[in-house]
Amino acid sequence: MDKKIQAEERTYKKGDIIYREGDMDFSIYDILWGRVAVYVDYGTEKETLLTEVGGEGFLGMVGFLESRPQNTTAVALEKTVVAVITFDSFGAYFQQRPAKVLSIMQYMSSRMRELTKGYLAACHALEEHADEEVVKEKRPSLYNEQLRLYDKIFGFFGVKE
Repeated sequence: MDKKIQAEERTYKKGDIIYREGDMDFSIYDILWGRVAVYVDYGTEKETLLTEVGGEGFLGMVGFLESRPQNTTAVALEKTVVAVITFDSFGAYFQQRPAKVLSIMQYMSSRMRELTKGYLAACHALEEHADEEVVKEKRPSLYNEQLRLYDKIFGFFGVKE
């Protein structure tokens, strides 16, 4: 008989750090209840809040999928309960909760769309202050790659200017 591997549930109090930037923590955190702030450079003068994630959201996916150190710090904003999905529990967790597979894909898609819109807004701001003719002349491959990237983003995500 196969042993079912359960995802560990953890509870965090307001202000608790779930994981830190640079941690070799290869887990997905399924937020069951509560809210979490995600920062870069947490605790330094360059600290920047990237986003807040609430119940039905996920944390740590990049570290998990790419087996790389966490690139952000996650801090509980209130009492928060998470299911910790590790490599060992991944298959069983989603087999026991198949709707979570769709949830995680929808969440990742919405995050990609949000980040893409932010990227495009930054590109447009830079374009407004750049001399397009100089860029075309001095960096034609960069200019052409940007045009191709815009077309891909608009086509794939349906993002409009």
